[in-house]
Amino acid sequence: MQPVDSYQHLQSLHEMEFDGSPRIVSAVFTPDGSIVHVHMHAEAIDIWPILLTYWPAISGTLLLLTGLIVGWRVIRVRLNPERVGTWLCRGCRYEVTSLVADGGLVCDGAVCTECGKTLSSRGIRRGRSTRRRLAMPMTSLGLVLAICVLGFAARSGGWVANGRNTVWPSRALAEWAESKGVKWLTARTRTVDRLVDIDFESGAILRDRVLGRSTHEPMLMSNDGRTFYRATILPSLTQQHSYLEAIDIASGRVRRVGMLPI
Repeated sequence: MQPVDSYQHLQSLHEMEFDGSPRIVSAVFTPDGSIVHVHMHAEAIDIWPILLTYWPAISGTLLLLTGLIVGWRVIRVRLNPERVGTWLCRGCRYEVTSLVADGGLVCDGAVCTECGKTLSSRGIRRGRSTRRRLAMPMTSLGLVLAICVLGFAARSGGWVANGRNTVWPSRALAEWAESKGVKWLTARTRTVDRLVDIDFESGAILRDRVLGRSTHEPMLMSNDGRTFYRATILPSLTQQHSYLEAIDIASGRVRRVGMLPI
């Protein structure tokens, strides 16, 4: 056996530093060897449980603002009724039917007698019924109400507690909270898996993303280079289980999860 000093030291092709990731867990090459996927850890904050925790205040503010806007719109529509089918100036909503020929053609040199604006085919519109004018604001109010109800449903369903995966991890928020000293946010910082795709020839970073929840086991790649397999052990209500996840490399989304008892 040769001594260690007699081995030839190969020169590095690329020297790279990854911000905020002191430990590399594993590195996997694609089947053609053109890209290397580096699996490491990063600090991130999951925005989803924060939203659910403060959802009563957020939904109340949304409903209040939306209600004020819709209420203002309803009053405005009620105080300014329109006759269906008539032609109106878009600027001041004054009726200019007498200045518009059949087919919506505006007479040459026609000017709105109310605001003095020169009329054109794009400067006029048809009068609409009150129901139609209120359709958009009422639909917006219903949409905001539905979003608020869904948020409360998610909150009451126990989704505030950390599950097996983070839903909306943000490294930028974690870095901002750390730099500004926002303690109530930094307290929610957790370690997540970070996956960096690097071009082997140039050393350029092609993609940098987080995959939620951290694991300490090396990731495995499928033969076609399209799926990662990640294994971890997590406690359940009765006993610990081993989870095997299939992660789509292109999107970073978990495609399938298998649970096996230890």
